[in-house]
Amino acid sequence: HRDLHSFPTRRSSDLGSGRCAPRRARYRRLVSDGSTVDDDTRAAVRFAAERVPVAIVSGAALEEIEPVVAAAGLGPSIATIVAADHVADGKPHPEGYLRAAELLGTRPETLLAFEDTEAGVASAKSAGAQVVGLTRTLGAARLAQADELVDRIDADLMERLLC
Repeated sequence: HRDLHSFPTRRSSDLGSGRCAPRRARYRRLVSDGSTVDDDTRAAVRFAAERVPVAIVSGAALEEIEPVVAAAGLGPSIATIVAADHVADGKPHPEGYLRAAELLGTRPETLLAFEDTEAGVASAKSAGAQVVGLTRTLGAARLAQADELVDRIDADLMERLLC
């Protein structure tokens, strides 16, 4: 992914890293085998990345996102990451998606977002993106503001949405 050093980032202490360090270390151990990203999702991301630039917009810290991306072998498929460290206002504020659009050199309304939380759906919609709600976590009723609801992400879904 792109070098993110140009972001005005918060210091680790601003994010409570001292208190959260043990939790983050435990998290990195748990995700180090790549099992948190299933094969269908990996295939979908790779399919999409062959056609359009792919970004991650997350409320998690960059130090939590990068190990997941690396363990899943998806680093080369991700054009940029906008993490909690890179925005002043987190989800449901649209700042993350607006920043991602800027970094990708596109208008926010051209973005296709995949979200699994109400705050994420609200964030992407507020930025003007089309939103696919992933219902595995919270269910369809809580993600009803999304433009489309799915129970999984796979290459067939990406082909339908992007081709």
